Amino acid sequence: MLDFIYIGRDITARKRAAAEMSKALAQEKELNELKSRFIDLAFHEFRNPLASIFLTIDLLKLNAEPSQQEYFNFIKQAAKQMQFLLEDILVLGKAEGGKFVFKPVPLNLEHFCGKLVAQMQLTARESKLRVHCGGDCALWTRNFCSCS
Repeated sequence: MLDFIYIGRDITARKRAAAEMSKALAQEKELNELKSRFIDLAFHEFRNPLASIFLTIDLLKLNAEPSQQEYFNFIKQAAKQMQFLLEDILVLGKAEGGKFVFKPVPLNLEHFCGKLVAQMQLTARESKLRVHCGGDCALWTRNFCSCS
């Protein structure tokens, strides 16, 4: 006579948890896709009126008096700021949606740092900022570029 010993485990709970996890991941993927499409749509819906604003400002400036030019410049600058914000939102949406492709390109590091310092100088009223690059900063490499 043969005796058998059977040792088994009930893996129903594990399978159920795996199925729920898979379902949750699918729902999250769908939600991210919807969010990405919404961001793309919103970007394009806001971009078209901004283009009209830019065109209208340029046309109005042609016939405006010199005293009015400054007001049109303020409006154009505000519209540009809105455009930059929309582009930032689009980049964030692409990054979250996994559609952002990393494509590194050569960079003139000294020029980049100079532009960055010039922007910072606008808010640093009394401080003087300058760029000091050690070595050849023409391309992005291991070289060090410090802003002080």
